[in-house]
Amino acid sequence: MSEAPAAIVCDAVTKTYTDGSDTIVALDSFSCEFRGGETIAVTGPSGSGKSTLLSLLAAIDYADHGTIRVGDLELGDLSTVEQADYRARYVSYLYPDFNLLPILTVYENLSLALSLKRLSEFEIDRRIRSTLDELELGDLAHRKPSALSSGQRARTGLARALAAGNPILIADEPTAHLDAENARLVADLLARTAAGGRLVVVATHDPAVAAYATRVVDLRNDARA
Repeated sequence: MSEAPAAIVCDAVTKTYTDGSDTIVALDSFSCEFRGGETIAVTGPSGSGKSTLLSLLAAIDYADHGTIRVGDLELGDLSTVEQADYRARYVSYLYPDFNLLPILTVYENLSLALSLKRLSEFEIDRRIRSTLDELELGDLAHRKPSALSSGQRARTGLARALAAGNPILIADEPTAHLDAENARLVADLLARTAAGGRLVVVATHDPAVAAYATRVVDLRNDARA
């Protein structure tokens, strides 16, 4: 699999689900280009297809019709093994609850994620310490998630994503459980991440996140602001 740039092109992407005898159209002929260096806020009410779009961009699921290209890769052509390789090498996915393992420390949560990158122990340690310091978490490296505030857990989840060094960061409602101050902090960190050249795609209901975005994709009316 060749190196993929931080850009994704969606062309007439359609995704449907079945619910009993009903067919639910999650995305209908969606077309858009996501470029490196941008923070894209994907907005719209619940059920408008935000999480579906993110799962397709991350190759967690396949589109029914249309194409999603990342560099010279066509995500719909990837095998299950190739999908996993694509995610490991190119995509960091940030979930709403950050998916921190409660039995591991902050340092160990980052180390476990980086162990999939086949890096040396020295490089893993360097990346972890550098990223934790950047996000002002260095003094909390040996705490477990239960000993962190909600804002600290959010920054730890983001640190884990950033330490991987992947060119694409996808975040699903990363401020959903945060107060206004911490939501602004996370939004600012995501914008700074994109300013460094990565592509950041964020599904959000939060106006604070949308305010930091370089572009808004509104799935409610398929607008491209």
